[in-house]
Amino acid sequence: MNPTSKQLLALSQATQVVTAYLDLDQVLERIVKLASKAVGSDYTTVVLIDEKGRTIKSAENISGIPPIEYRQRERGFTHWIIKHGQPLIADKIGKNGQVNLGKNRPSKVNPPLIKAKVKSIIGLPLKGKKHLLGVLYFHSLQLKNFSEQLVLLTAFANQAAIAVENARLYEDLEKTVAQRTKKLTQLVKSQKEFIAHVGHELRTPLSIIKAVVEADLDVPGQKKRHLDLINRKVDLISRILRNLMWVSRLQIGQKSLYKTKFCLENLLKEVVEDTFEEAKSNQIQTRFKIYCPQEIRLYHDRTKIMEVLINLVKNAVVHSEGKANITLKVIKTKNRLQIIVDDKNPSIPKNELKKIFTPFYRSKRNRGKSMGAGLGLYISQKLIELMGGKIWAEIKKTRGNRFVLQLPI
Repeated sequence: MNPTSKQLLALSQATQVVTAYLDLDQVLERIVKLASKAVGSDYTTVVLIDEKGRTIKSAENISGIPPIEYRQRERGFTHWIIKHGQPLIADKIGKNGQVNLGKNRPSKVNPPLIKAKVKSIIGLPLKGKKHLLGVLYFHSLQLKNFSEQLVLLTAFANQAAIAVENARLYEDLEKTVAQRTKKLTQLVKSQKEFIAHVGHELRTPLSIIKAVVEADLDVPGQKKRHLDLINRKVDLISRILRNLMWVSRLQIGQKSLYKTKFCLENLLKEVVEDTFEEAKSNQIQTRFKIYCPQEIRLYHDRTKIMEVLINLVKNAVVHSEGKANITLKVIKTKNRLQIIVDDKNPSIPKNELKKIFTPFYRSKRNRGKSMGAGLGLYISQKLIELMGGKIWAEIKKTRGNRFVLQLPI
């Protein structure tokens, strides 16, 4: 292999490496590092500019002299190359830095380069598709080292320009994505805060409507049926609003826990009483059993556990097809506690056991029925996870389903 072939091979390998990176700093670092092997440069400098010709970034391997940003002059090499978009070659630099490049061209190199004992220099424009990207400099400690390598050096500069432009486009894309993500995040947060606010504002009028309706439920005949229907729909809307408000609180970061000591058996009885009254107003027969073998006092967020259990029990009632048979069972071990909610409803399809905990998911068996927004189980899972526990669903061997709520104690 002759030297030219070696350099062409090195150039090919170098450009493959350079164009493989998308991080701009890494691209510049690789250009500087590989220039020595590819084109025989003792020192290499890359300076990038913006569309107005201002220096924005640079990289070089010349030590002991000021960075190129501080070496640029109005009539220097960089200024001329940026203005004309053409290469400049100084094959012979005099002792005092003087060069003979012709009329209206730089006549002297910077003193720091003289100090670095540079004898030859070539500056090549890095041309992008639409505008100049910057300048690539090769320096040699020998005279006339670059005069016969213009084609090779230009090829390296062109590949470097492609790598720089790709990296800058990627950098711009990342900034755009980050900006849009930030705007989208702010928009989503605003929407969630709006939902929480509207939900809060609607609770008062709904409470008034429910109070007025319940006050007149003793009337006979068709009017009573209409009032019962209104009462059930108010309960449904209230439950949907409560779930939406929980989702908003969880998603905008309101995840505080308010731990207190409480009796678990009493809480289970409250859940049953609350569910029984609603089931009765919806003309659903209910039968509850509670197995809490010993008085267990927990130190947890009572309100959130209550919300989860109400969601689970009311789900069981709603899916009961008119007759609900529900068992609440507590199992306590040394460091954890399980609350099991069993029903005798039609089994959940096996392929839906995990899907039912996703927001707004409606089981195929319930589509077309008015059963809420599909948020109850999603909220239950998030609340339990917030307390360091977990929740899952199982299909019982006999008819029915089982939901298991597990908490650390």
